[in-house]
Parts: sequence; C-alpha cells; structure tokens
Amino acid sequence: MCKVITPQSSEEHLHVHGPLEEAELLRETICEELEGMTSLVARWHAVSGHEAKHAFVHAIESKKTALRDLWKALEELEENLFSEESVEHHHHHH
Repeated sequence: MCKVITPQSSEEHLHVHGPLEEAELLRETICEELEGMTSLVARWHAVSGHEAKHAFVHAIESKKTALRDLWKALEELEENLFSEESVEHHHHHH
C-alpha cells in the first residue's frame, strides 16, 4: 500500500513500523479521503432532491471532519519526527 517505504502488496493485511511509515500511511489516507470528497461533491451537484442533497452535505461534512483529524495527526507526527531529527542532527555536529 505504501509507495515508498513499504512494498506494494495486497491490502488485506497491513502493518506499519515506525513514524515514517505511519506518516506515509496518513498521507495516503488523506489523499483517498480527498478523492472521496470530490466524488461526493460531484454527486451532490448531480442530484436535485432536497433529501438527497442534504444527505450528501452531511457526508461531505463528515469527510471534512475526518480530514481535519487525519491532518492534525499527520502534523503532530511530523512535528515530533522532524524535531527529533533536528535534535539528533544538532548533536552529531558537536
């Protein structure tokens, strides 16, 4: 599933090891959620009934919440990862 760090294989069972792989998995999930939102918005635009439009708006709002949560998790993970790297890098030069 992960394109860079882990080999491409079936998506039946996936384990990630370490913060780099976790960050990559979060990025991939964010991409998938954005693609899903594009699809939902297209479908919202295609329907004319009030109930259907309302259902799509609700689904879009749910995706936005999920994306915010995923993005926040990615930011926190990368912040920790890069700050640790910065500290390690700094110590190696002294």
